[in-house]
Amino acid sequence: MAISEMISAGPWPDRYTFSPALRAGNALFIAGTTAVDDAGQLVGRGDIVAQTRYIYQKLARLLAAAGAGFEHVTQTTEYITTTENYRRTADVRREFFRPPYPTATGVIVAGLLREGALIEISAVAVLPATPPVTSATPRGASVQPDEMRHQRGYELEMHRIMAAAEPEWSQKYAAFIQATYTGPRLLDRKTKELLQIVVEAALRADVDQIRAHVRVALREGATPREILEALEAVVMPMGGLAFRRGLQAWAAETGFTPPEGDR
Repeated sequence: MAISEMISAGPWPDRYTFSPALRAGNALFIAGTTAVDDAGQLVGRGDIVAQTRYIYQKLARLLAAAGAGFEHVTQTTEYITTTENYRRTADVRREFFRPPYPTATGVIVAGLLREGALIEISAVAVLPATPPVTSATPRGASVQPDEMRHQRGYELEMHRIMAAAEPEWSQKYAAFIQATYTGPRLLDRKTKELLQIVVEAALRADVDQIRAHVRVALREGATPREILEALEAVVMPMGGLAFRRGLQAWAAETGFTPPEGDR
């Protein structure tokens, strides 16, 4: 199996003799990851739940860099130094994964290389077989809905209808999405999704459209609370109808009941 490339969500020091993630064919192998931020500081010291959440947020960036999401993860391995509050990490996994859940192995160890780390997680993912659509797609080429779903991270029935009825539209729309939304930008995918949620809600888009972005935001590491706060801060002042659409999409996708003051 030929190894094609190292995957990294940011600059990777040359002194390291391992890769953060490695693509081999259509498989992605993610190295053991601890809750260390870009500045080298441990996040959530003494809190295995906070460390777990931060690790999965890091994994989200690696998956996105490889053109994948948490739905493509097939296996995780967790090395833990304590069982205190470990059961609560299952709730964190539910924030990122949806059924069917990936296989998982948990190993209790005496310690980890990073001082203060309570958990280290590695993962394996099977990447989508269809390559992402880019603005370099030949003019006039047909863009299939499955390709568009891979690019955006979601798909709606309207996209299938339009792709069948207007092939040229599907090609132009895919190029537009690549240029403005899914293509490389300084903002990470999670931030893009949060922005897209509030924009769609403010424009009173269809609830299913807003919900699709909520789904991807959750997969990219956003918490239900972060999404709700974005809606409250940006959309609520714009009027009840727009905010209610966003709130309805948020509740339907997260399964949470909106706070009484927001209903």
